[in-house]
Amino acid sequence: EPQDDKLWVKRIRNGIDNNLFHLTTQWVSTTQELAKHGEVYEVLLALEDEEGFWAAPGSFMAAANRNHLAAEIDFWVIRSAVQYLSRHNQTVDRLAYCCINISGQSLTHPSLLDFIVETLQSNPLPPSKLCFEVNEDAITEHPAEAQAFFESLKSVGSGLSIDRFIGRNMSDLELMRRLPVDLVKLDAQQFRQLPGDPLEMA
Repeated sequence: EPQDDKLWVKRIRNGIDNNLFHLTTQWVSTTQELAKHGEVYEVLLALEDEEGFWAAPGSFMAAANRNHLAAEIDFWVIRSAVQYLSRHNQTVDRLAYCCINISGQSLTHPSLLDFIVETLQSNPLPPSKLCFEVNEDAITEHPAEAQAFFESLKSVGSGLSIDRFIGRNMSDLELMRRLPVDLVKLDAQQFRQLPGDPLEMA
């Protein structure tokens, strides 16, 4: 693992310095109500290696987290996604919003909020076209930072989502209730009977 990490750290560093990361997207199937507002995509990421192959996040994000590079990657994704959308009006017109993941390391980064606000201010993109996603583990690990992040982004006008929600205990649920959230993504492995089970729906 440490040996693998050395290689991935080198590739990640190279990717940030030489623009070898690539944005990809995953289409999100929406409810009929949401579909009226347009399409929804989640922004994903690939890292190009020395031979030109693209590696998926599952290959390198664990190493990025272990070596404190996740925030730098998140900042690259935010800037690149906003710049791309601000240059493609037709894509934006068809869009309800696109989702961008924020890691726990970014959540505690002192420059995150200023960086997002400045990036949006310097590019002609309505903040409402972005939905920032934070997973439940990061929120419960950093509740104060999560609260500040969600409240600030809500005032800017962006959408907010809790990702991989399980709701392990009541304190988690109380925290979630306090956050100005637009969407909650449930963990399908935990809520297998959701469509027909009144208890799971509740």
